Amino acid sequence: MGKKNDGFMKGFVTPIGGKVDRRDKAIKQGATREIREETSIDARNLYEVGTISVKIVELKWKIRIHVFKCTWCGHIRNKSGEFEFLRFFKINEIPWDKFIPGDRDWLEKVLQGQRVQVRIICGKNRADLLEIVTRILP
Repeated sequence: MGKKNDGFMKGFVTPIGGKVDRRDKAIKQGATREIREETSIDARNLYEVGTISVKIVELKWKIRIHVFKCTWCGHIRNKSGEFEFLRFFKINEIPWDKFIPGDRDWLEKVLQGQRVQVRIICGKNRADLLEIVTRILP
């Protein structure tokens, strides 16, 4: 996880993520590339554990996020400069108070081995949480 330096997650601790681009033939390939670009880690055995739909009402902005878990090898490095820090946390040491509102709800479930489908609705920005609905998948 890392504390973001830029973008709509600036100042918040967040799992590693990114966008699928034209080079990527599939979402999983985009996730693998983003992890490598941002952390230097080689992600292996990726499997999808959920989806998150985020809507920011005042910006008329929507995004769909695919959540993956994986095994990995390598040493974590802040390659992209997108993060103030990058590090692994023991589950009981995760700084939940530094996360964007609502992310603890779904991330705790994923870390417990559950699969999720999440809908997040925000007002003026991602920190302005209006509603979160987390559904556990079979």
